[in-house]
Amino acid sequence: MLLITFSGYVAIVTRNSKNMTIRQRILKAVYPAFMWYTKLRGKNVTKLSNEIKPPPVSFYSLKTIANNGNEVDFSQCFVEII
Repeated sequence: MLLITFSGYVAIVTRNSKNMTIRQRILKAVYPAFMWYTKLRGKNVTKLSNEIKPPPVSFYSLKTIANNGNEVDFSQCFVEII
């Protein structure tokens, strides 16, 4: 009975989704419940901080070798974006 109910739920949730495999339909139906459950349990709720940290090395202090063998200094390659 549970399997029939679940398959009906999956069919209703994904009724407008064309060209999806059965696996994709099941995942689309189950994913919101899974996210709610993990949030309720406290798993995966840590927020990533986007603290502004200076890079360990400035990009413009780097150098590389071009395809023709010449050394390219990134401090000399400034391009103004308009």
